[in-house]
Amino acid sequence: MHEGSIAQGVLDVAARALASRPAARRVTRINLVIGVLAGIDGECLRFYLQELSRDTPVFGAAVEIASRSATLTCRSCGAEQAYDGAGDFALHCSRCGGENELAGGDELYVESVEVEDEQDQGDRGDPQR
Repeated sequence: MHEGSIAQGVLDVAARALASRPAARRVTRINLVIGVLAGIDGECLRFYLQELSRDTPVFGAAVEIASRSATLTCRSCGAEQAYDGAGDFALHCSRCGGENELAGGDELYVESVEVEDEQDQGDRGDPQR
């Protein structure tokens, strides 16, 4: 269960994004990319993001998670195939029988953070303004 520490890292990134815009009020969306081999449970990560962000300008932000496949590349013929995380991946190339090399699929990063600033709030006729 390392999702708690990962969630804290994501919240740190969101807080820096918020701080970089002087008129920003709150974070509205966090877009994450998680590889199929990263070993991250997306729903568990969402839970920690929700819980750890209470009483912060990030609380209530939508969390979008895009999954990325890994790529198997044959060291002999260069053939590539995607691995989506389901089942076993092929150690050997289906075309020539050569040894496959696994690339990617273990990434985890914040692709973007969307914020709402004071101007956005006023445009929607917020009664608190």
